[in-house]
Amino acid sequence: MPSPAKKPTQQTTRVLQSKIRKLKRDLRKQTEEAEEWQSKLVYIQAEFENLKKRSDREKEEFTRYANRQLFEKLLPVLDDLDSAISSMDECDSESAQGIGMIRNNLLELLKSEGLEEMECLGEVIDPYKHEVVHTVSDDSAEDNTVAEVVQKGYVYSHRVIRPSKVIAVKNTEE
Repeated sequence: MPSPAKKPTQQTTRVLQSKIRKLKRDLRKQTEEAEEWQSKLVYIQAEFENLKKRSDREKEEFTRYANRQLFEKLLPVLDDLDSAISSMDECDSESAQGIGMIRNNLLELLKSEGLEEMECLGEVIDPYKHEVVHTVSDDSAEDNTVAEVVQKGYVYSHRVIRPSKVIAVKNTEE
């Protein structure tokens, strides 16, 4: 026959209650520590994401800057091709067509990379986009507008990389 269950003594009860309190304290401490580590992890993940975004922006900016430098070096080549085409006489019309095709191919390649040619004939003079090299009087045109483009200007990533050199209309007398 099984022995009857012993009734816990008061001392045993106190020891068990003390152990329970200690376990609860340890559990609370471990929970706080786990929450602290969790918050550190969330912070580190956010920092990593910010670093990744910043790195991507810097790469994009570097590429844009490198492209801009290349475009600035190629613009005189476009100017030379324009000069060659305009200086050829009618006897060399086939050569002029060939050079024109080369110029157009080069310009299309640069356009596909983001370079844009500025159209400014008839526009109001903007010092950020136009460099006035000469003025003319023309009663049929508005004052302070572009009468003629001497050298084409170009824009890359919404920034002027070379302003257009223009002849402006100046009708007012000073």
